[in-house]
Amino acid sequence: MAPQVNKNQLKELFAKAEGCDKERAAEAEIELMKVWKWPLFWMRCCACWMTYFCLCTLCTSCCCAMYCMGKQALSMEQLSKPWAEKYPLIALYLRAEDPGMQTMIAEPSAEAIARRKAEVNGPEKPAQEVMEGPRDPGQAADVPGQMNEEVKQPGLVLEP
Repeated sequence: MAPQVNKNQLKELFAKAEGCDKERAAEAEIELMKVWKWPLFWMRCCACWMTYFCLCTLCTSCCCAMYCMGKQALSMEQLSKPWAEKYPLIALYLRAEDPGMQTMIAEPSAEAIARRKAEVNGPEKPAQEVMEGPRDPGQAADVPGQMNEEVKQPGLVLEP
């Protein structure tokens, strides 16, 4: 059976994807519909062919139409590969939320996912090193095994 594309449902799913605001969702939807323009057109043509000529062809038009629609669904996945690389988090979310989308949207690469997550979250900050023990030699040692050192100032001589 041919996949169903509900534009209102797509808008809702796009808006819920990680790192996606309204502008990015609208942009992604427009680009995806451009990519899917011809496969969706051919699916509609096949559906019309199937219903109009079913009786005339003794239902053989149904076989051809189902083959044509199935072939278009596969081409939708292949055509959506560049789109999935540009919008990897949206593609992942659509594939996870709607099982029908798994045959229509290509899986984005791990590099594209990591790149987009870095854009959304910002660059990761290196972990700060934690130094234990007194901050200066004059401070009391609070870690077992440390010695409390005396502070020596230049020019002063301490005699025992």
